Amino acid sequence: MTARRLGWPDLPLAFAAAVICIGGALLAINLLLFAVRGHGMKLVPDLYGVVRTQNFGWTPQDILDGNFESGFAHYIGPREPFYPAAVRLRNQLAFSLLDTSPIIREVRGRDDELLERGYLDDYCSRDLATFLPAAPAWAAKIRQMQDKVQAQGKTFLYVVTPSKVAQYPEWMPPRWPCPSTQANRLGLVPAWNTIVQRAGIHEVDTTATLWAAHGSYPFPLFPQGGTHWNDVGSALGAQAVEAGLLTLTHDPRFTPFSFTWTLSNHPTGTDIDLASLLNVMWPPETFTVPVVKLREPPPPPGCRRLRIVIIGGSFMLNIEQKLDHTGCGADAVTYEYWSVHRVTFAGDHWVVIPVDPAQRDRDLRAADVIIYEENEQVLGHAPQGPKFYKWLMLGKDQN
Repeated sequence: MTARRLGWPDLPLAFAAAVICIGGALLAINLLLFAVRGHGMKLVPDLYGVVRTQNFGWTPQDILDGNFESGFAHYIGPREPFYPAAVRLRNQLAFSLLDTSPIIREVRGRDDELLERGYLDDYCSRDLATFLPAAPAWAAKIRQMQDKVQAQGKTFLYVVTPSKVAQYPEWMPPRWPCPSTQANRLGLVPAWNTIVQRAGIHEVDTTATLWAAHGSYPFPLFPQGGTHWNDVGSALGAQAVEAGLLTLTHDPRFTPFSFTWTLSNHPTGTDIDLASLLNVMWPPETFTVPVVKLREPPPPPGCRRLRIVIIGGSFMLNIEQKLDHTGCGADAVTYEYWSVHRVTFAGDHWVVIPVDPAQRDRDLRAADVIIYEENEQVLGHAPQGPKFYKWLMLGKDQN
């Protein structure tokens, strides 16, 4: 009896069998991962920064429009135990084989530096001819905010924070399109500072602080796997903020701290925020970062803890943590972009909660110091600025 050779009529059957086997294998893997997770173990970490769909429409119109099907897929898919592994494997292939970032908001620059696309777009599109005409009007509003806060017996400080791309443009990817001229790229922040100074605004420009520190340490001031300044960079920024407050108030409670640093091969937190967002199987988290130890100045006699409210972006979180180490200590809180999060630092961890407008009102009215911050990426159009201005000047809450 001779064996029959497989021909064209057998292919559909073979394909169907393959589909069944693959489906069965995926089901078995999902059940295994589900069982392992049920015992408190995870073979693959959950995806970082991914928000799951919570609900979807059930109406007949939703079904006819495809909204139900799409919503159901987005609801069920990420909840499968195999889903994180599949996403991380796909992203790892793009990162390792194609030498590119698997997500659109990140770019892989020179020396494997991870960069956020928004900062690249800002740096490479800077145009003084477009920026300068509108800038004095916003500076005048910041001055109005300053006058309003100071009329309430509080201290107001305006802070500009740095961009990784602007501080280290040599990390941009080779042949990255950058039509802006060098004069525009390097001249925008100094031009803004001139406008701010003419308006009489109390400002601390931490971009200049970091520029002055380039070459003073055996490492850059931004981490390879993060978008924010590292521990030494933010310590220098916090020192500059405290020095600015000391100059304004002559209050010894604002005497800046000093610090020492050591190197670590275990980056965490904001040092790996971009690396974590890649969601690859083996994140690039083996680079060296500095770890700071603060030395607080001795407290002046009879002093009281300061109450500091920060209206700004994510760069101010590292500043807030270090402002706790003033001479008498401080209770600092950041309202991230005015309405995104209320963030405080409690001992050794962040406490991040939704913004309660009533609590924000109480915090602002009880504050000794109000700091308003803009990153150089969004000078003149930071999202928190108009909202804070309307609340302060018009008494209208802008969520």
